[in-house]
Amino acid sequence: MAPIRKVQRTTARHLVFKNARRILRAGSGVNDLQPGYEKLSSYLIPGLQAGPHRITLTQRIQTRDDNATNPPEEHTTLTATKDFSAVAPRFVLPDNAIHSVYPPQGHEDTAEVLPHVTFNDATYPWERNAETQVSPNDRTRTPWLAVLAFTEDELRLSQGDITSIFKDPDLQKNAKQDDTFSISVPLDQLANLNTAIAPVCTVQGNEDAKATGTIFLKSGLFTGLFTKYDGEGNPDANWKYPYIHQNALLAHRRDINSQGMAVAAAATEDDTGTYGIILSNRSGPYSISKPTVMHVHLVNLEGVDGINPWPLGENINFVALPTVYSWTYVCLPPDMPNVEEEFQTLGTNVDLLRWMEPNPMPPNDKTSQAVQQRILARLQSGYSMCRYRTQTGESTVCFIRGPYVPAKATNFQPPPTWWSGTSMTGTDLQILDHGLGIMDITYSAAWQLGRTMAIADQAYTSSLFRLRCEILRRASPVAQSDLAGQQGVPYKSKIQLIQGLSDTLTRLGTLHEDGRDGSSADMQQRWSRDYGRSLKLSIQSQGIQAFLRTAINDAAREVASTPKADDPTVPDITKPYNEFNTPFSVDWAAILDWLSDRLFYGSVPAHYLLTDASNLPLESVRFFNIDKTWMDSFINGALSLGNHVEQQGDAVQDGIKTAFNIYLTTKIDELGYLPPMPKCGCFVRSKLVSKFPDMIVSVTPETRQDGAPILLRHELLDDSTMLCLFSELPSESSFNTLNLTQPPHQQFFAIGDKVKPDSLEITYRKAYTVSDANLKDETFRDPLIDPVTWKPSEQSSHGCVYLWDNKNPSNRVELRLLLVENLSTDYLKELTNWKPGPDGKWFTDDVASSALVGYQCNSPSFQLVIQVQNMELNEPGRLLPIPVRASPSPPPPPVKRSPDRFAVIPAPNERKRQPGTLPTRYPPPTHRAVRTKPLPRNPFTTLPEPTVPITDPANYPSFQYHFWEASNPGTVDNPVPIPMNTKLPQDIIFSIVLDKAYEYNLLEMEVAVPLGIPTEHRTTLTRAYRGSGAVMLSNLRFNAFATFSTKDNELKIQIKPRSTQARGVPVKRCADLSFILNGVDVSDNSGAGEEFKKDGLFLLPVTVTPSFFTLSLNPIDSYMEFINMAPSGSVSAQATVPTQDSESEDEEESSEEESDEET
Repeated sequence: MAPIRKVQRTTARHLVFKNARRILRAGSGVNDLQPGYEKLSSYLIPGLQAGPHRITLTQRIQTRDDNATNPPEEHTTLTATKDFSAVAPRFVLPDNAIHSVYPPQGHEDTAEVLPHVTFNDATYPWERNAETQVSPNDRTRTPWLAVLAFTEDELRLSQGDITSIFKDPDLQKNAKQDDTFSISVPLDQLANLNTAIAPVCTVQGNEDAKATGTIFLKSGLFTGLFTKYDGEGNPDANWKYPYIHQNALLAHRRDINSQGMAVAAAATEDDTGTYGIILSNRSGPYSISKPTVMHVHLVNLEGVDGINPWPLGENINFVALPTVYSWTYVCLPPDMPNVEEEFQTLGTNVDLLRWMEPNPMPPNDKTSQAVQQRILARLQSGYSMCRYRTQTGESTVCFIRGPYVPAKATNFQPPPTWWSGTSMTGTDLQILDHGLGIMDITYSAAWQLGRTMAIADQAYTSSLFRLRCEILRRASPVAQSDLAGQQGVPYKSKIQLIQGLSDTLTRLGTLHEDGRDGSSADMQQRWSRDYGRSLKLSIQSQGIQAFLRTAINDAAREVASTPKADDPTVPDITKPYNEFNTPFSVDWAAILDWLSDRLFYGSVPAHYLLTDASNLPLESVRFFNIDKTWMDSFINGALSLGNHVEQQGDAVQDGIKTAFNIYLTTKIDELGYLPPMPKCGCFVRSKLVSKFPDMIVSVTPETRQDGAPILLRHELLDDSTMLCLFSELPSESSFNTLNLTQPPHQQFFAIGDKVKPDSLEITYRKAYTVSDANLKDETFRDPLIDPVTWKPSEQSSHGCVYLWDNKNPSNRVELRLLLVENLSTDYLKELTNWKPGPDGKWFTDDVASSALVGYQCNSPSFQLVIQVQNMELNEPGRLLPIPVRASPSPPPPPVKRSPDRFAVIPAPNERKRQPGTLPTRYPPPTHRAVRTKPLPRNPFTTLPEPTVPITDPANYPSFQYHFWEASNPGTVDNPVPIPMNTKLPQDIIFSIVLDKAYEYNLLEMEVAVPLGIPTEHRTTLTRAYRGSGAVMLSNLRFNAFATFSTKDNELKIQIKPRSTQARGVPVKRCADLSFILNGVDVSDNSGAGEEFKKDGLFLLPVTVTPSFFTLSLNPIDSYMEFINMAPSGSVSAQATVPTQDSESEDEEESSEEESDEET
């Protein structure tokens, strides 16, 4: 069972955030272990160990009599108890319990190595209490687990052995040893054994498993491992139980600084890692001549010291020990490479990440030689050749490489001019090598990978869609407003319209008040309509495109900022979001996090990072440059989702990149430096990575001058491959060495320097109990004393610290057992006798603890220093590329039309709405609003209607016709003159009131008003009518339609019934046919002849023609039509006094007259 290293990493930039937390925590008073330091403790007991516990509650109740002189005190004590059990794993390890093991699964090491297990939970070795015969003290605690290493021969059982062990027939028949030589035994059968004894035979009701893997040790081996030995290595005859107290010196707690580690650094937010460690007291076989497989088991010690009788009886051949974890490694014979030599081998194979073939095959001719040289140049630049299928289905070959390339890698085909543009499909990013006829799909594959990874991430895709919508929602009204302002057209966005709705309603409520602002323009402007060129506000229109890109960039910058302190609903564009402040948009925070992780190549598949495994051989370090164009293509593909607006470009994507570039170029106030980005990196592929997953990677110096980290990413791609990314290129000014160091919690433990069949050599190390402030020993690396040698056949003044065998010639058992109690006692004695110098003692402890044993048995920490300043790497760009696209030119602003230009009003059935515009509703009838105060001008008056004789006027209906301006209405008795030369459009009311009614139906009434340029012999109402038309004032049985007659040059207002019946409307129901003509620019008739003047007023003939249908007793199909010319009314206009600008006005009039003639 190999350990599964589960890492709590959530982002590829966890080292960047850890460095930031380190800076922010610098002044908080928290003192972490410094890099390179570790702290060893003998044990760490959990708050509540597994097993039965009892809570006792005592309450003392006291009473007294206050009325008494000396009241006696009385009290009652209440006591309550509650029994409970703390449950902890017993036969199955919890997930992620083990951090690492050494030697790792399947690896090899020498016989001196003591296997060990490192736990993520520092209290796990002491969660249960396994010792019952020795009382614990303040300096030691025995763990409930032990690490034991065996050869296959020591664990293998024959079928006869298995049959003899179990009483249960099913187990006798079906029990088999697995590949770790353990047997799965039901818990209820541990107490039902025949020739074996199980220390853990008491099964509780809340066990975590129904069966447990069990190893069966031969009685002689078990006795040798769990006998108490004296100082000379002889069995202690006075001890009557199996001895497990020595295991208290084989477990300790270790605190480390995890900076620079791949696994431990990702598991915690700070730089401190705390682990529990248990090491074995058995070494590997010392007399082998070939590699030997070793099986290591983590066994449960509960009940071992309770086995009785002791020594074991003759009928006990085996002892069953439950195993909760196991793995295998290979023990090497003497004189095989060790860890130090493996580090040296790795340091000799440092180069650039590229294909390296020492002896390529020679070509046959000159053409082949040129082709070969070009292909070799491609391969040495980091390219690989792979199978490629074209869009038409043909299978061929292509070039491809990942983002990590050798230094000064060359693009053989220069990028096209459109390379910086945004690709919509990715296929246009392919580059053809014209010299070889082979396609380079590097950047096309990067684009497709970015899009695929984006689609696979649902959270990112949802956030990107919402962010695009938000940017367009903010940018579209701005672009529309800019276009309207450039065209001189008033514009309000939906938000502005809603915000101004209250003011609009307030103004509408005051329309009935006379003299709101002393102007007559309000009533006139109410009906003013501009029938000029309409604005196309679609995003696709050329006018909007001219302003949209700038608006999108501004909108993207808004959503990428932080909210203002005084109003969180408003973005503060001066402060971009940088992951250390509050985002204005949570969607932008998600996009920024995703893009930043991808810039660190987080979650990018390894076969894209390294397209050819032969470029990274075993036991090698390969440095590489970063191809920024590869990542630009990747980001282009990832941001291409959700582009539902444009086909030839993506302005929203460009806006997102612009906002992201602002983030990259803005210093983080909390940290004092720009967001770091990787510029180069290296791969490390070695067995050392498997042995030491937390191998410390550091550079010298570790940070830049501004405090930004240099090591940005440190991660394991697989069990033997490590990836490192750096924020600076190697140089004398940045960093010049790469250091690979053994981690302190994964340094292997060794029994000594060298173990042989006839000797053991151990070098004692100097240990200190004083702080570094008082440490002045410059020889701390020197040994404490000369190396000590033990031999099995000789006694030593240092006692016996290692047993080669059990010293029983009749039943010899190879023990390979470290007597850890004797070793710790002798080591403590030498430290106590150590006389360092005049400064006093540097070691003052008097107890041999497990921390002291762990320190002594730890192997030396090896470090590989690689000089990298001579690596010629390129400086990649920092910002995302944004295509430079020329925005389309906005349409030219409209030319102000002359007031004399004619505007033709089509007939109602010929009117067509302009495409892309909303239909225009007519305003409500004017009679619902009151009159407004007129402009202070000279009054007009109307002349009496001229009498026109008609036939038999007593038999036909008649109407009275009067005319006035809407803001200064008159009456039938006193019609008010209409002003001219107001320079504002006026609303003219045509008052048509029934005078006499007979039995007639009104079919139609037509009012003809002269148009055109006024002359001496002709007066006109307006030169060219551009208003919104005519609207009935009160009689809604009729509709008023304004049309233009080119023949008579007249404006004709036709009043027609709404009814579809051909007989019209009875005249008696036509008491009032008044209507209003909106937006009339009244002509200047001051040059009219005398026939149009009277009492200083100017006359305008208006012809009204009513058409009637006569009712009779005859059948419907027998009728007669009568057409009568009604009396002509007149409209008056007052001549204005010429001003100083009359001459220029005459010139303007003449030029306008010429333009009208041209029209």
